[in-house]
Amino acid sequence: MNEMFVMIDEKELQRMYVQLQVMKKQLNEMMEQKMMIEQKINETMETINSANHIRKVNKGQEMWTSLGSTLHVKSKIEDTENVAIGIGAGIVAKKTIDEALQILEKRLNELVDINNQMSDEINSYSKKINQTEEKFQTMAKQFNK
Repeated sequence: MNEMFVMIDEKELQRMYVQLQVMKKQLNEMMEQKMMIEQKINETMETINSANHIRKVNKGQEMWTSLGSTLHVKSKIEDTENVAIGIGAGIVAKKTIDEALQILEKRLNELVDINNQMSDEINSYSKKINQTEEKFQTMAKQFNK
């Protein structure tokens, strides 16, 4: 009878250990997603700053224009009123700078909201992991007695 009790405890410890490993992996994935959201927030803020900078540029003025993360080209600005903005699904639309800024601000607000929600979820999940770890350690100490 005593051996049966020990086996059940051992299986429960093993189950809980696996559960903790899965939970920690999920937490890491959530943190990676949050980092990607934060990167999108930074990119959107940079784009907003660039759009605001265009307002200060005179038509015909030359400037360095980004073509991607580290590639720039010297260009002559012919239109300081309109920009092309991605609106989703690979579609680009011509918008005034003000319209584009409204779209970007809306995106930024959505991203910040998602980031805040992710922070809350991560904190809540971290607490759950800590509670499970404490329970696991308590059971492991009792099992090793």
